[in-house]
Amino acid sequence: MRWKNVVIPLLAVLLVGMLVVPASAADEPAGGGILEAIIDFFTWWIPESEPAGTVTTLSEGESPEIPGTNITAAPTPEPTTTPGENVTITPTPPPTPRTLGTVYAVNYKTSPPYGSAPFMVRFTAVNETDVEYTHWNFGDGYSSTERDHWHTYETAGTYTATLTAGNSTWNQTAEIVITVEPPGVVPLPTDAEEMF
Repeated sequence: MRWKNVVIPLLAVLLVGMLVVPASAADEPAGGGILEAIIDFFTWWIPESEPAGTVTTLSEGESPEIPGTNITAAPTPEPTTTPGENVTITPTPPPTPRTLGTVYAVNYKTSPPYGSAPFMVRFTAVNETDVEYTHWNFGDGYSSTERDHWHTYETAGTYTATLTAGNSTWNQTAEIVITVEPPGVVPLPTDAEEMF
């Protein structure tokens, strides 16, 4: 019963405070109003789902402060033909593996990605002129077509994340294993550990 004695007056003060508009704010454009403030007040504790819209991307030449793990795909070799009479076969070198993206364990700064749930990982596909599309499959039922995407693994498990990148004439797929332990199993690095 005591919580009612605290919460009800607090709500009354909040509501009255929202209704009183300072004179200087009257000239400013409205930013959502009372309804938005009430919704924000009662829903601040609800965890957000996957981030939507634009996320921070790396500029050309900018490197993140956390170590990343490159994910690489080996291109499929061109089909060969069966030699016949008077046919000269020139051996071709095997295709060169291509790095399609980099994966970062945001809070743990581990490479390969490893940490405790909830475990935030940044997935970044290469930004090259011949890559027209990217598709991330995070292995936990979520996916994204953003080149640069932040994803949180909420439960412990081993997940295989895949990246498919390409254009109208080619595509390649690479994968990486993400290991997520139960909450608290893998301690976050301290500031002193990050200095070395």
